[in-house]
Amino acid sequence: MVLMVMRAGDRLEEHAAPGANSLGVREGSVRFSAAGEVVEAGPETLIACDPGVRHAVEALSDAVCLISVAAKSGAEIPK
Repeated sequence: MVLMVMRAGDRLEEHAAPGANSLGVREGSVRFSAAGEVVEAGPETLIACDPGVRHAVEALSDAVCLISVAAKSGAEIPK
C-alpha cells in the first residue's frame, strides 16, 4: 500500500499498473479517469481497476488516498 497526498490541481498522469489496483479516498476529492469513464470520488470511496488498464488521477481538492496494487502469486515485490 502507498499513501498518496495530493494538493488541489495535482495530477498523476495516465499510466497502467501490472496488477489489479485500487484507490481509496480518505480525505478530499479526486477525479479518476480510466477506459473512457470519469468518476469524481470523495472520502470513503474505493475505486478498483483491472491490470493493464490505463488511468489517471487529478486532485479536485487537497486529497489523501491509499493505493494498493496486487502482485502475481510468487512474484517478488520490489524493495
